[in-house]
Amino acid sequence: MSGHALGVPKWASEAKAILDTVSAEGNEWAEMMNLWWRLESSTGFAGVGSSKGRPMEVGWWIQRARRTPPKIKQADAFATSWIGWWIELNPKGRVAAGPDKMLRTEGQSGWEGLTARVNGLLSVLMSLKWWKDAVEEEGDWEIAVSDVTWVLRQLLKQRYVAHGSIRVDCMLMRLAQRAQR
Repeated sequence: MSGHALGVPKWASEAKAILDTVSAEGNEWAEMMNLWWRLESSTGFAGVGSSKGRPMEVGWWIQRARRTPPKIKQADAFATSWIGWWIELNPKGRVAAGPDKMLRTEGQSGWEGLTARVNGLLSVLMSLKWWKDAVEEEGDWEIAVSDVTWVLRQLLKQRYVAHGSIRVDCMLMRLAQRAQR
């Protein structure tokens, strides 16, 4: 079936398996993963995302066909770079409280730069995993996961409005879940 299980590309199922290994307190990571998978499923696992402002470790990982995760040597520098990239990916209407702060949870449009794509949201999630693996205290990481979760909710809401039906998403979700069995 050319690397696809019921329309799920190999890269997506492999990435999900890696990301599902993250151990985090609370349900935020699991919710974020569920939302990401629903969004990817609803878009048919499409396209390539923007590289503007992304941490160099993400580019390094992509150049190696997403096989080998980078070693994060300076967690604080990586976190700062990641936050800057995240701000760049978000709509301009989501103004940050400062240069190193997460974004406000408001705004309903302008999500074109942040869509479900192989080098887009996957890179965001995978780099969050590397960040978590590199830090001892998860404070800023937890804030970042919370913000990404919020954004994924907004993207799914927008998708429901644009495409008119939650049923389509639910059907795709069921197919993706069957593919994981």
